[in-house]
Amino acid sequence: MLDELLKHFDDDVEPDEDDTPKFAVIGRPNVGKSSFINALIGKEQNIVTDIAGTTRDSLNTKFNKFGFDFTLVDTAGA
Repeated sequence: MLDELLKHFDDDVEPDEDDTPKFAVIGRPNVGKSSFINALIGKEQNIVTDIAGTTRDSLNTKFNKFGFDFTLVDTAGA
């Protein structure tokens, strides 16, 4: 089944130019994913409300800690 599925993907996809590690913050709606990322980066960048579904698309945020670069991905609740 996997072989059949892979036939439908392009072979000539260019690799992602940004090779920093990506960490996705996942979880149910309204559990504080955006608030958690805001706390990590030390500013209120991601919108935080008590309305479920505020984050609809994944949001990538560059983050540097301990001398290393990371990308934090804020995801919509599932």
